[in-house]
Amino acid sequence: MDDETYRTRSLYAAAFLLASDFPLVGASPDGAGRTEFAIGGDSRKLEGRLAEYRSGRALINAQRFGSELRRLKAILHGSD
Repeated sequence: MDDETYRTRSLYAAAFLLASDFPLVGASPDGAGRTEFAIGGDSRKLEGRLAEYRSGRALINAQRFGSELRRLKAILHGSD
């Protein structure tokens, strides 16, 4: 297993990966003042799920996606 930390400023991509069982490693402001989410996991699995997400072919539990989205928004707004 080749672990990697994937970093993104996309709230929706981050929520998708979290709903796909990848762990949130951290969240911090980037140089432009936007929040960057760090997602951990096996690099091949991460890239595979991201390819599905970007192509529009990804399947995900909608309730879990919504829950992860709310969790990330709470982090963004400081109510974590």
